[in-house]
Amino acid sequence: MRFFVLLVAAAFVGGDPTAAGAVTPPPELSAVARSSRVVLLGERHGEPASHALFLALVRDAVAAGERVWVGLEIPGDRQEELDRAVAGERRGTALAHPLVDAPSYGALVRALGRLGGALTVRAIDAPATGDTPRDRHMAREVAAADADGAVDRVLVLVGNLHALRSIPWAAEAAPSGPKLAGLLAAEGVALASILQAFPPSCVRGLRPTFAPPGRPAAVAAVRALWDVLHTEPAGDDRAATAADGAVAWACVPERRGAPLTGAPLLIQVFAERFAGGLNPRRPKPFLPAPRTLWCWGSWPPGRVPGR
Repeated sequence: MRFFVLLVAAAFVGGDPTAAGAVTPPPELSAVARSSRVVLLGERHGEPASHALFLALVRDAVAAGERVWVGLEIPGDRQEELDRAVAGERRGTALAHPLVDAPSYGALVRALGRLGGALTVRAIDAPATGDTPRDRHMAREVAAADADGAVDRVLVLVGNLHALRSIPWAAEAAPSGPKLAGLLAAEGVALASILQAFPPSCVRGLRPTFAPPGRPAAVAAVRALWDVLHTEPAGDDRAATAADGAVAWACVPERRGAPLTGAPLLIQVFAERFAGGLNPRRPKPFLPAPRTLWCWGSWPPGRVPGR
């Protein structure tokens, strides 16, 4: 049984979610990234798709021969550890804050080190012992990279809130001040600030599309963030200026009757084999509700296991 559990775990984990080619950026997003010297990509922390998309943007810039500067939401006093992680010499303890860190975040850091090219990876968040507000510290780091003549492209991955250009704080609120995107814009940095919006959950995977500023999906992404904060009511016209677009992720549609492949195939084979007592001639239904995996589009009608 222990062997079976390990096999199922391996089937679910699969390969590196940030492997090259795992996500193809929407053409409109790629165009924005190519035309902007500084790009802030907001993310929902812990979401592998965010890390895969960011890696794809960095990979494309490196492949184009650009000198790329990458900023990550990791405390600056951990730069030496980040350097070792990028070089493949460090694994284990997380670099980022627990809210930011995730297995796919560590995979992103290691994958950046495998891209080669003229790539610099920097920890831009404020040290835990510092007294400078986080967004101001990050803005200082990004602005310095923008002013560096040896850099062609600045790509930064931060939480969605940091990528907001403006926030209509309520008068009675005690706001923390402008976020990273707003501070950079105030300093005259020409940037593109892109948010990301995700559905609650998906079974088959995610597919990205790009919504330009002012489009319903982009406005909804801004409003979802404003709702988290203590803000005054504001019209869609102001929401349209709070970001330069949004990546709207949608669930991959179910393909009923599609052949069983990948992780579901491994789970099916080993679960039936082990549920039958290691005897392939005595398979037993292994799901109390067989349609649990049917929602993956795994079996044609009439051939659902256990029916």
